[in-house]
Amino acid sequence: MFSLQYSSANNNDTHTHTQNLESAPSEAQSGACEIRLKVYDRVLATVSALGLIFGGAWSLFEYASSRTHENELRTRELNLAIFRERRDTYFAISDAASDIAASRSREDVIERSRAFLKLYNGRAHLLAEIDSDVKSSKIEFKNLLFEYLDGKDKNTTESPFDYFGAAAYQLTKACSRHLDPRGLDPIEAKNWK
Repeated sequence: MFSLQYSSANNNDTHTHTQNLESAPSEAQSGACEIRLKVYDRVLATVSALGLIFGGAWSLFEYASSRTHENELRTRELNLAIFRERRDTYFAISDAASDIAASRSREDVIERSRAFLKLYNGRAHLLAEIDSDVKSSKIEFKNLLFEYLDGKDKNTTESPFDYFGAAAYQLTKACSRHLDPRGLDPIEAKNWK
């Protein structure tokens, strides 16, 4: 217990006020409250730390996922570029072989063989290394062309179509196997085959 004295301005009386301190918290209650606050503080710190850890993990997952997606897109773009180059080259070499087969005379074969040999030794040589069936058909047609051009019997009655037709068809068929755009998408390729 403690006592308090005060005076009023109107009255010179001195009053004593006594207050009981039993309502003030005891040291034991104060310690228990402090422990609860410390536990609350630790729980809050743990939850915050877990939030940071999960947030960081989620960010890493999102980053890895976006990188994977970007790599897939780049792979598709590269495959599309290769497909376009392959398409242009395979169409050109098929056309050159067909032009030779459609020739009317030996002179036409000689003239048209330049375009085929240019493709054979250039673009088609680069791409045909990827596709073994195109490579073998291309070599077979070239060997047949050289055999025809180096032939001792230059007055042969066999037409260029009869001589080159089947080989030109085989080369075109081999090229066409690699010109389906559905082959660009691995999922679509599985469904198509």
